[in-house]
Amino acid sequence: MARAPGHRINFGERPVSSPKHGKGGADDVKKVLIVEDDSNIAELLNLYLEKEGFEPLVAKDGGKGVEQFRAFQPDLVLLDIMLPVMDGWSVLKKIRETDKTPVIMLTAKGRPATRSPAWKWVRTTILSSPLR
Repeated sequence: MARAPGHRINFGERPVSSPKHGKGGADDVKKVLIVEDDSNIAELLNLYLEKEGFEPLVAKDGGKGVEQFRAFQPDLVLLDIMLPVMDGWSVLKKIRETDKTPVIMLTAKGRPATRSPAWKWVRTTILSSPLR
């Protein structure tokens, strides 16, 4: 599917533009944190994001995800729900304690885990991963 130049994706309060389709300066590079324990999926997401001009960083578990979030200060987080050390809901809760960065949660389950106690207070996007 072709996208128009300057394509913008609006995730909540802050729109995220693909740097490849933006004005092209170094300041246009948007940082994306990928919190995913499956190496194949993390690598695929990383490659696609780099190709589009984003600056991705991968964290392999929930604990590292929280650490990397604080250090990297991403513009967007792609967050798996089922993670070692700390699950995606707990990572999201830690992020929301101090920040409103847009988060897209990914799940290998056919239907998102909307019965989680966290679902009542979270305002985020949850997608079934087409990569599994």
